[in-house]
Amino acid sequence: MARRPAFAQYLIDSVRAAPDEVVLELVINYLHGMGLGEPGAAMATFGTAAPVVDETQIDEALAKRPSRARGPRREPTRPSDRRRTRTSRADRAAQVAQVLEYVGAQAAGVSRGQVAEALDLPPAVAGQALKGLAADGKIHRAGERRFTRYGRSKSVAEAAVKAAQA
Repeated sequence: MARRPAFAQYLIDSVRAAPDEVVLELVINYLHGMGLGEPGAAMATFGTAAPVVDETQIDEALAKRPSRARGPRREPTRPSDRRRTRTSRADRAAQVAQVLEYVGAQAAGVSRGQVAEALDLPPAVAGQALKGLAADGKIHRAGERRFTRYGRSKSVAEAAVKAAQA
């Protein structure tokens, strides 16, 4: 049997030591909280009348109750020494400038992965910089999804897309 926390064991022992009437009243109050029966009504008529709550009502109420079961705990996917840190605006501006310089220096268009690898940036950061530069009109974008290429002119980017698709 699994070991219980001290407080849970204390509650179990207290319920076991309590008189039957107190335990019955606790259960009835719990069922009333779920929308079944009236609190204290069963104590007045217990033994002489039919139960206040039908078993089907109990089953329906328990089925509506959200489950508290949780799955197994997952181990952290990232080592603690690789915590994410925020990049300052100055660092971000420097990264964007690096991306602009790199794309401008290439004779052929480049992909996001090529920029990320060449400048040792995370692909998401390289992608954000490329999208921002393209939106500002400083570089040009052509192609879609895995064939997206960026270049210093529209013709360079389109030629890179055709080369990637071939």
